[in-house]
Amino acid sequence: MKETLEHELKLSVGSGFVLPPLAVDVEPRTLRATYHDTADHRLARHGVTLRRRSEGSRDFWQLKLPRGGDRLEIAWDADESAIPEEVTRLLTAYVRGSALEPVAELHTLRRAVRVTGKDDGAAEVVHDSVRVLQGNRIVREFDEVEIEQLRDGSGRLIARLERQLRAAGAKRSDGRPKVFQALDLPAPARTRPKRGAPAVEHLRSYLQTQVDALVQSDPLTRRGEVEGVHGMRVATRRMRSALKEAHRQLEASWVEETRSELKWLGSLLGDVRDADVFAAYVQGEVASLGAQAAQGGVDLVGLITAGSQPARARLAEALDSPRYLALLDRLEATRESLPVTASRDTTERMLRRAARRTRRNLRGVSRSSSDTRLHKLRIASKRARYAAELAMPAQGRPARRLAKRAEALQTILGEHQDAVVAEDRLQSLAVEATPAAAFVAGRLAERQRARRQAARAQLPAAAKRFAKATASL
Repeated sequence: MKETLEHELKLSVGSGFVLPPLAVDVEPRTLRATYHDTADHRLARHGVTLRRRSEGSRDFWQLKLPRGGDRLEIAWDADESAIPEEVTRLLTAYVRGSALEPVAELHTLRRAVRVTGKDDGAAEVVHDSVRVLQGNRIVREFDEVEIEQLRDGSGRLIARLERQLRAAGAKRSDGRPKVFQALDLPAPARTRPKRGAPAVEHLRSYLQTQVDALVQSDPLTRRGEVEGVHGMRVATRRMRSALKEAHRQLEASWVEETRSELKWLGSLLGDVRDADVFAAYVQGEVASLGAQAAQGGVDLVGLITAGSQPARARLAEALDSPRYLALLDRLEATRESLPVTASRDTTERMLRRAARRTRRNLRGVSRSSSDTRLHKLRIASKRARYAAELAMPAQGRPARRLAKRAEALQTILGEHQDAVVAEDRLQSLAVEATPAAAFVAGRLAERQRARRQAARAQLPAAAKRFAKATASL
């Protein structure tokens, strides 16, 4: 299996386009690819590509997954005609039981040029002439140019190459993958509600964004990547919070059931995410204790990792369960409709409630408040932040200001809570650890007190900024 993280720029060109003299030409190649998707093009809608590609005597499967602004490309040798089991596993959240079948056959003549900038790394410029076939009949033809960043290539090199290609006649494309062009599908697009649209339309748009983030992070989580777990957990939290803020507009039973299922999933994700964050924190802190703590640090991180395995197993089992797939179906259905009730609630009122609720929790809070009180305030500030994010497209600047101040408050209180939990966990780990690991755990436990005090020292100023920014709400 081979993995590549792609950072590329697509350009649209005519059939007579000729690459300008850029650098070293690579021998032209002929590629044949059969693209697979569900009958309703679920992969394409989410920017996912699955194809079986042949080049010379080599035959392999390629899967391209969205990853931030780039795409993760994974390749498997095609030993047989069936789609590899690992591929179908990674696509579970997208496909959800629907069959994957061939949807397009493409034959491509590829001309490539490798370019090396003096201080800007390297890039590859690819000119593809594509024929789309149905049986032996050509049904569509198109050309495109891609600039792909290689190794330590930089954005400056990409920008320079784009200028050269556009001067030669290339145009900025709509970014559609080849399979979109082959099937004549429009680029995926989401209609954003107008600023004055009803609050429920803003809620639906917000939920769509979070559902996409959840599904996009699912394959990364199945691969064991920490950012996948983080992405799923944040999306789950945001949806739970949004449904709580907007519950007046929706059927109570639907909100209760959906939030309950999101809580179930979020709890499983949280157990794994908390272990990942704790292990990363310990690794970072051990580096500052000196070489004599290195082995103890390794032993301690090993204990944390071993202790998280049951949680990882529970999460893996849940992601393959009918319950999880049913939750995805429920969330996906919100794209078309929500169980709305008669309500006069607005995004402005939701924003005001979130601000007032947090201000109430701030009353009487000081740097000497109990850990429990600060944890409660942290939860309130997080809810205020998510409510502000939901209201932002409709409320503009006031919502952005609230989100910013709430996030700052949440960050400080989160650091405090992490220190509280870390001290308790370190003390527990020291009991079962090797002597070297117990020594490191003890040293790090001592640091948590200073960590808490540092967070408490920042609290009054952050609380004051929050109160001032939301006073008019």
